[in-house]
Amino acid sequence: MRKYLLGLSWLSLSSAGVAGPVRFALDPVHTQIVFSIEHAGFSMSTGKLLRPTGTLLFDDKNWAASSVQVEMAAANIEFDDVEWNKAMRGKSYFNADVFPAITFVSKTCVQTGPKTGVLSGELTLLGVSKPVDLAITFNKRARHPYTLKDTIGFSATAQLHRSEFGMTATPKTVGDEVNVRISFEAVRQTAITKPIGRK
Repeated sequence: MRKYLLGLSWLSLSSAGVAGPVRFALDPVHTQIVFSIEHAGFSMSTGKLLRPTGTLLFDDKNWAASSVQVEMAAANIEFDDVEWNKAMRGKSYFNADVFPAITFVSKTCVQTGPKTGVLSGELTLLGVSKPVDLAITFNKRARHPYTLKDTIGFSATAQLHRSEFGMTATPKTVGDEVNVRISFEAVRQTAITKPIGRK
């Protein structure tokens, strides 16, 4: 009987999402934002942006109606070293005291294959907003095996240049091109029809 009721519950969740975009909230525990940058030609130094928050609106029948809004705290940048963290959060780089929030708000979402697409939007860093394209892969949407909640997962990659945002310190030892890798899970909240960030 319990399996039958759970099955009915999941059927209801699935069918409810057919009509339009469904709101999901990022799961910060299972969301990883990792970036790498050249370090003096010796290696690719890797950092993380921990505990992002945000909302995804996803329409599996019409990706163009989907949108994303994410906020990250500059103070949550992590390089696994106390001195590196202090330097990266300082005024020469992420300047977390003056610009505490890093945000991304999508503008368009174009599906390029059964499970791939391009999410284009605006990244705001150090108070400067620039367009950024994310190459996205839809991993899975299903009832989570532990929480039993409607859960969705995506992966994404992007490239950007830190100098475009005014981060120009130590150009001889720290590269300009930044490679970003994202993997996230999000949990269903409510179904709505107006994508976030759009009028």
